[in-house]
Amino acid sequence: METFKSNKMKKTKTTNPMKSKKVWGALAITALAGVAIGVLFTSKNGEKTRKKIVKGLKKNADELIATMKTEASSLLEKAQELEKVSKTKIENVAQSVQKKAGELMNFN
Repeated sequence: METFKSNKMKKTKTTNPMKSKKVWGALAITALAGVAIGVLFTSKNGEKTRKKIVKGLKKNADELIATMKTEASSLLEKAQELEKVSKTKIENVAQSVQKKAGELMNFN
């Protein structure tokens, strides 16, 4: 009986670019959260800063909502147009198939 020696392949460590992006993203979010918490819990002198941040967030939220509504409307219009085009193409294909089937039936 023969015995086989297994060749252990040397594993090389490869970095996954997506994994490193996630790590950097997590670090950035953590840093921003730390800054935000620091600003929000500053002394009384930071009251103006907190009010400014809240005002800015409200303004940006309103702009974001308006943009999302516009984009949603645009997507809806594009989807409806795509539906019309698709129906037309499907009808054309169905007619073509019926015509070819009729030609084949008459061929015999």
